[in-house]
Amino acid sequence: ITGVAESAAMLLRLTQQGLAEVKDGGYRLAREPAGALTQTVGPQQWIEPSIDHFAAWAERFAKDPRLILAVADLLLKVLELATDAGRWKEVWRLVRAIEPSLALSGRWGAWQLALNSGLRAAHALRDRFAEGWVLHQLGTRALCLGDVAAAATFLKQALSIREVIGDHEGAAASRHNLERLPPPAPPAPPTPAPSPLPKVHRLRWMLRIGLSLGAAVIAGFIFPQPGQGSYLGQLLVPSGIVSLDPNQPMNFGQVAVGRASRAQTLTVHNSGNGSMQLTAISADRPFDQINSCLPPVALKSNQSCRISVTFSPRSTGKQSGNVSVTADGKTYSQTLSGDGIFTWRLEPLPVIFGQGTVRVPQGKELRLTNTSGAPLRLKTISTRSLTKSFSVDPVGCLNRIGTPSTLAPDASCLVVVRFVPESAGRLADTLVIADTSGDQREYALTGEGIAVPQANVSPSFVDWAKDRNIPNPVTITLTNIGSSTLLVTSVQLSGDSSPVFVIVPNTDGCSNRSLEAQRQCTVEVGYVLRNAGRTGPDFNGALQFTDNASDSPQIVRLHMQG
Repeated sequence: ITGVAESAAMLLRLTQQGLAEVKDGGYRLAREPAGALTQTVGPQQWIEPSIDHFAAWAERFAKDPRLILAVADLLLKVLELATDAGRWKEVWRLVRAIEPSLALSGRWGAWQLALNSGLRAAHALRDRFAEGWVLHQLGTRALCLGDVAAAATFLKQALSIREVIGDHEGAAASRHNLERLPPPAPPAPPTPAPSPLPKVHRLRWMLRIGLSLGAAVIAGFIFPQPGQGSYLGQLLVPSGIVSLDPNQPMNFGQVAVGRASRAQTLTVHNSGNGSMQLTAISADRPFDQINSCLPPVALKSNQSCRISVTFSPRSTGKQSGNVSVTADGKTYSQTLSGDGIFTWRLEPLPVIFGQGTVRVPQGKELRLTNTSGAPLRLKTISTRSLTKSFSVDPVGCLNRIGTPSTLAPDASCLVVVRFVPESAGRLADTLVIADTSGDQREYALTGEGIAVPQANVSPSFVDWAKDRNIPNPVTITLTNIGSSTLLVTSVQLSGDSSPVFVIVPNTDGCSNRSLEAQRQCTVEVGYVLRNAGRTGPDFNGALQFTDNASDSPQIVRLHMQG
């Protein structure tokens, strides 16, 4: 995931130092440094690469249940992270890869969690084929568990979708499973009418019934049943009463514009002592619902059905609505709320330049991807300017004239960050990306400046044969263009230089010399010819400066024709 080549050796060293530990054949942070490192490193930056890695891994080993089940809990956690991040394509890849192993192994709870995520992904991707498949699997799971009502609900929904989209093979499978549902229980035989009371006791029984009803009336008024009316009301007029769980408002938090949130479940429960008729269930936009109630339907006393609610914002900002249930002519509501935001992904992260020579530029290309389901309008991309060492070129994502730029869903653009250390030591800044809705994110920029000497010689080539105007001797200048002290140990002609070249005595101002940054020293070098002429042989040589720069020695090439 990190791209570190020698990760195994590094993990072994960390384990020997007590910073990591071996667990179930793998490595994890030791308990003591884990908290501090989490705050320093910021594990959020590894979520996206981890999702991509494990989605590909699960697909690769999807046909090997032994491997899938060995790391099922980890894959379910990755699935949860992908769902929370709105990475619906990766969610769907993970669900299809791990679902068969969870089903065959009878991990009913994990199977349902995976299918619920798959249903959200199908809705977000607007994939009716996928939606039909997930509903069929949910119905099959309920059938295995003996939940006939839920199985019938899911399988009927799956069959309806598959017939509409022309998935004949899938529709046949859903019909087959529906046919496996047990038939409804036969109606109970009628209760025989009680034998008439003897006339002699009829008046006595009527008196007893009247006294009992009178006591019930008094008790009903004095002791009403919370949420159900009085006891008398239940005794004389049996009725159904809707209760919704959770009974507090449902908040979906922040969700990317154009994407669907993770589903939350609302339970409709008949808490009365009689049957009630559910006639309608609806949700206000931008909230959506899918339910197992299938109104119109009669919900008996103490029976429940479930509504799966999602939030799909079409704009930014806080939004609210209701999911409404109509039963026996009354409407019951649950308050819903959420916050629509634009989201994007910047990679690779973290932005670490490592060590760099002072005043020597480096650059990194970052890719910014719109992970929202609607066009993202970028406003600014800049640094905090905490130091002059970092700068950003956003022209790949913003218009050059400085006006907001629009990035389509799933599209990406380039941001170039440059690092030119202005001094030695650790340097840090912050990259800030903001959109037109006011949302912004910050990313840490770090690097380390290294002060090193750098030598430059001028001129680097002296050719008296080509240019007779070059003086003899000529002055050679050595300049320290680095950021730390340059130590020059010697200046001499190379061993293969012609004897005609000489360093002029008492002109060597560089040997055994220390040059601070931007300081210079000089040496004069010339030639001595006894019989100068244009037809003589070529003479070649080299003047060498030996110092502590990384490219030592520096060479000045010499040429003359006799």
